[in-house]
Amino acid sequence: MEKKLPETLATLLTPEAVAGRRVRLMFQDEARFGRMVRPKRCWAPAPLRPVISNGYERQFVYVYGAVSPLEGELDWKLCREMNTCAWASFCPRSARLTPQS
Repeated sequence: MEKKLPETLATLLTPEAVAGRRVRLMFQDEARFGRMVRPKRCWAPAPLRPVISNGYERQFVYVYGAVSPLEGELDWKLCREMNTCAWASFCPRSARLTPQS
């Protein structure tokens, strides 16, 4: 990507396409942060016997982020799920960082 980026930008950013607007280069990524709880052995006094469900409990938070390294701008959004609708709501939000670009 690094070697082809200048050529790709030169091809895409023709004077007609830019039309006098400022161009901002941003990089985007998404991530999942969470925990998976797995029940382990536990102690109980005799004669009691604890009942433990055998399964995984999963809790996640999804993060969308976009950064402009040249301008030092960052935008991010926390979501409960990662899907096309969540991504589509994040894109216009990032675009509002610099309305004239």
